[in-house]
Amino acid sequence: MEFKRFIDALCMISAQNKSSQVPVLIGALAMTYPAETYAPRGGMKGLFSSWLDHFVALGGNWKPQQRVTALNQSINDWEIGINNELNRESYEHVVSNMTGWSLSQLLGERSTLPTQAWSAFTIYAGVKCTQPIQELYHLVLPEKSLGVPDYFCSFSHPEDSTRAPAGWQTLTLSIHTTEGEWDLEGEAYDQKKEYFKNLIWRHFRETFPQITEQKFLTAGTPRTFYHYTLRPGGRVGGLPHRWSYPLWLWPSQFKRVGLSQLGDTVFPGQGLVATITGAMQWWRRVKAKRF
Repeated sequence: MEFKRFIDALCMISAQNKSSQVPVLIGALAMTYPAETYAPRGGMKGLFSSWLDHFVALGGNWKPQQRVTALNQSINDWEIGINNELNRESYEHVVSNMTGWSLSQLLGERSTLPTQAWSAFTIYAGVKCTQPIQELYHLVLPEKSLGVPDYFCSFSHPEDSTRAPAGWQTLTLSIHTTEGEWDLEGEAYDQKKEYFKNLIWRHFRETFPQITEQKFLTAGTPRTFYHYTLRPGGRVGGLPHRWSYPLWLWPSQFKRVGLSQLGDTVFPGQGLVATITGAMQWWRRVKAKRF
């Protein structure tokens, strides 16, 4: 049973589903985790900054903090509403990176995507250790009797000074959860969030006794992710891989003439595997003008 629990946990990280539901080839990929998992300098922010520099160098125009609130199709092009004001510029082709649920809502359509998708309860901190932690990725399976859920934690590279000063490392700890588990209000929500943060953090400190100090300890829930990303329900894990959602049911990247979509609700799974695979497929079709 413990071995199956370990396999399930690996599949949850890579494929967002339990092993009994994950197709064989995707499951095989999950079994290799974290092989060939790299820690980019600067973390996600560093990865994005590098991408943004390249985008701007190619002539791209980045407009941060501009929320798309309308998407209107005319005969030959699209108009985009920004922050509830219609942008009068027209675009021949729009590429959306929002979730499929959000795009359907924007278009006034009923989404055909499954809504059974994961969010996360997360803990963030800066930690100082007696010796730098060199193994950056850890899957922790606590004793069932402790009531602590399985969790995954990742540390920044000890030599990455862009993320933490010398002697310190940043920590991200995450647990799969759903939006319904946090459908609480006021004090009940705050108490549950604080309880889980303290419960998991105590176990984490016992598991990593080499940690001597901590700073900036904070926690996030699906509600937190919705606040910062506007992804429906705070779902941040992408679409789960499962037998009942085969290849031919996956949504098309090309929604209408002049409108296509990227992201982790097009190609199931999460992280770079999902987003890069989907982007590569899209680019090949665009180059071949098959859209």
